[in-house]
Amino acid sequence: MGASSGSNLAAGRPAVPGAAPRLLLIGPDTHGLPGLLGAFQVIHALGLPDAKRRCIVETFDAALLSGGDPAGLEALRTLTPHLGGAPLLLLTAPEHEDLAHQAVQHGIAQDYLVLGHLADGLLEKAVLYAVSRRLMLADLKERRRDTPALGVDRLTDLPNRAMFFDRLGDALQLARQNSQMTAVLILGLEGFRLVHTTLGAVVGDPLLREISV
Repeated sequence: MGASSGSNLAAGRPAVPGAAPRLLLIGPDTHGLPGLLGAFQVIHALGLPDAKRRCIVETFDAALLSGGDPAGLEALRTLTPHLGGAPLLLLTAPEHEDLAHQAVQHGIAQDYLVLGHLADGLLEKAVLYAVSRRLMLADLKERRRDTPALGVDRLTDLPNRAMFFDRLGDALQLARQNSQMTAVLILGLEGFRLVHTTLGAVVGDPLLREISV
């Protein structure tokens, strides 16, 4: 599956609907990892060249690169177009954590985990989250295809649901990497629906902007 492939994955859909998500596990030494990834159909590639070859003829829902050194940024950058939008996660040694962090910062990888710091089920949950986030954002993109500015509500100029989920994903990722917790505070505006339905957006939208300041 090349970067220009019109696959299900490129559209944000599972490689095989209804089946276990397909995970491309990359690395020469991955013994024991498939046992930690029971929710996935794991396909093994020995290295980046092998992974690229497999992507030509197969589709994957996520990729996990395992190894002491997660390869250089440029080497990783050559892999991502072959994944057709599937999230790439890195499983790295502590001494290479800075490089993995750079890969996330540059948008090459979605997340990374550190060998020796994997709590029970953490690896599987991280990959499942990456797949779910990919599907969720693709779904939002389809439903908001006609929105002129992604991330901003065109009526109120307020951050929309897509931006909320994007920022929430970043917060959850940061909390997970630092073994911390995060929370979402939901506020309800009593009587706002009545204002909006009786007086319309002319009054409701400015009121919503004023409340949000």
